[in-house]
Amino acid sequence: MSTKNKTMDYLMISSEQYDDMIYQTYFIWCHKFASSESKFQEIWANAAVNKWFLIQYTKMELQF
Repeated sequence: MSTKNKTMDYLMISSEQYDDMIYQTYFIWCHKFASSESKFQEIWANAAVNKWFLIQYTKMELQF
């Protein structure tokens, strides 16, 4: 069973709710590190940053 599925089962949420949770977390995280709206957009749209974030998120889920 994937980490995503384990987390969804544990939290009793749907796949859509899980994806929304990740989206919201990434959105807040990007805002935390952006000094302006344009910097936020740079971080938000950066595929390498997003990939890194998702890897780190998965690591945290494994501890959950």
